[in-house]
Amino acid sequence: MNTFSLAVFVISEAESLLGLYFFSHFLKCRARLYHYLIYMAVSGVLNALEMHLQFPLTLSLPLEIALLWLIGMAFYKGSLSMSALAAIITFCILVLSNGIMNSVSYFISPVIIRIDSSLILAAVIFLCFLSVLLAWAGYQLILKKFSLPQTLPDRYLIVLFLPILLVLMMERYISERVYGNVVTMTETGVVHPAVDNWQILIVQLFAYFSLFSILYASQKLSEDYSNRTRLALLEQEIHGQKEYLREAEMRNRQTQAFRHDIKSHLLALEGLLKCGETEKARAYLGRLEEISQSLSLLCRTGNTVVDTLLSNKLSAAQQNEIEIECVVKIPSSCAIDNLDLCVIFSNAVDNAVKACEQLENGTRYIRISGKQKGDLFLLEIENSRSVEQSYQKGSGLGLSNIETVAEKYHGAVATETGETWFRLNVLLVIPRHLTDISADTA
Repeated sequence: MNTFSLAVFVISEAESLLGLYFFSHFLKCRARLYHYLIYMAVSGVLNALEMHLQFPLTLSLPLEIALLWLIGMAFYKGSLSMSALAAIITFCILVLSNGIMNSVSYFISPVIIRIDSSLILAAVIFLCFLSVLLAWAGYQLILKKFSLPQTLPDRYLIVLFLPILLVLMMERYISERVYGNVVTMTETGVVHPAVDNWQILIVQLFAYFSLFSILYASQKLSEDYSNRTRLALLEQEIHGQKEYLREAEMRNRQTQAFRHDIKSHLLALEGLLKCGETEKARAYLGRLEEISQSLSLLCRTGNTVVDTLLSNKLSAAQQNEIEIECVVKIPSSCAIDNLDLCVIFSNAVDNAVKACEQLENGTRYIRISGKQKGDLFLLEIENSRSVEQSYQKGSGLGLSNIETVAEKYHGAVATETGETWFRLNVLLVIPRHLTDISADTA
């Protein structure tokens, strides 16, 4: 192998490795050394087969994409659709970069030959190097400016597949069919494809930048989908919290009615005792105790709505043999909307109860503490969990809803995980007036 062939080979391999680097980062992973080695080995075997068997374009390109696709699912645990999309984008950038430099070479080759024909090989190597730089620039732009959620439904990903695959097939066709086969000889002996190089270059440049336009449009589509999903979840959450509000108001009215009638109940008890009807007095007192228990709250925070919500959820947890410890103080002057408080406490307690229910051995417990400190409201919920359970920050619809409320109040959500416990910390910045928040979110 001469120096020219070796240089082209090295640049080609570097381009392939650069593609794997982008591919892994697009799937939110990091390629290891053995990933590169396996990819180089399998890719080399595939290229040798393509040359030996002379695979047609319609077969060779899908095979190369399939190789990356399988690597994405095997090494990076990417979904079928996201791995396929990442592989298509990877090859699209590579092929377009090569195609653009291929067109440029047909403009500068005659000039270099007239100056010094011995420089033509060096120029080819230089253009191959520029092709790698152009591919690297495209990869960096995509990784920094475009992001697609890993949970985007397949029906949206298909919208991406078709136009990007069309661009890829078009460029591969130009490279192999137009520049690869159709040639003419000029009087000076320079070989040219029988096409208008300027038009082909313009088409390739438009294809290169149209790829980013497609990704931009798709990113906006995915953001719209995420916002619609989050809005639907919040609307559902708010509907549930309104039910708690109505129940809290009803419980409050019942409590007020009981307090209003307590004097009459005491007079009735006094009358029964004076008449010596002890058994009737005990029965009457038992009924009063039942009423009192039904109106009592398991957790008293100072906020009637939150008290009702926590009492309902924690009472059900106690019935499942979960130990409850609740020390939360919400001042009456706290300017956090009741619906937002319900979203936080409801989702946090639901997640904690679910984790405890999955614990077969050990103590099940939920500890809730919260207080206002200056302009901050600090909430901490800790629960037991099984060793097999795993939590990630922002995972799950419940934590997503809590994070949305925290963002509204310019706060933050943090999670801590131990071997047998999980802790959720929520920080909210208390506004001086509710209009402060509504103005920010408008």
